[in-house]
Order: sequence, then C-alpha cells, then structure tokens
Amino acid sequence: PSIFDRFVAPFDAPLIDAAHAAGQRIVYHTCGGMMPFLERLANMKPDALETLTPPEMGGDMRLAEAKARVGDLVCLIGGFNQVHHLAGASPDETRRAVRACFAEAGPHGGFILAPSDHFFEADAALLDAFGDEARACVYDGPLASRG
Repeated sequence: PSIFDRFVAPFDAPLIDAAHAAGQRIVYHTCGGMMPFLERLANMKPDALETLTPPEMGGDMRLAEAKARVGDLVCLIGGFNQVHHLAGASPDETRRAVRACFAEAGPHGGFILAPSDHFFEADAALLDAFGDEARACVYDGPLASRG
C-alpha cells in the first residue's frame, strides 16, 4: 500500500479525473493482489475495478469481502476462475462457480462476471454453461438500476 500511495495513486488518479472530464468511463486493471489496498483503488474513483483474481489463480480476491468494502463505490469485474471452470470441469461445476461468484458480488448490482485472466483452452460445453448460467443471474436492490 505505501508504494501504491507514493508511486501509483498520485499519477493515476489525475488521469482518471481527466478521462471523466472528457466523458470517459474508466476500468482500472490490477493484476493479482488487490485486497490490501482495495479502498485506495476505489478512492481514485475509477468506474470499475478488475480482474478480481481468486486465490486458486495466484490472486487474493475475496469477492464477498470486496463487495462489502467497496461495492457501493465501484463496479467489480471478474472473479471467475476460468483455469478450472472452463476446462476440465463438468458443466454443473461451472454453473455452480458462476452462481457462487454472483452470490458473493452480484447482490444489488455493480458486478460484471468475467474470467479473471486470459484463457487459451476452453471446452465449448463449459463456455455454454458459463454463458447460460450468467444470463440467468438477475440483480435486485438499489444499485441494480445503475446498470
């Protein structure tokens, strides 16, 4: 966090402000660990944060905690472990993983389910399961109208 405070936020926050002034929305990408400085990221006022890499993929993201800490300030994008759930899993496992992500970060809106990184191999049936299950997820509550 101290490195972020000294070398990142002072430079990136003004860029985010300038982009907003020009009518742009900003998705701020962070590879890997975000949890120790999650509020610092949100305080730069991007519109969304991504990739929300789960521990099984080398990150530290805990979706429910992130939602509780900054979910009313910024949209969260990612959180899905595509390494396991788009190759080598059953369609039911993939559907359960989609539902788990949505249950943790989706209540009241402000969450976009997405793979947490690039993927180069995927089973077509698992991509179908991912897409079908994601389409079935429905937002509720006050933030849902934000889009």
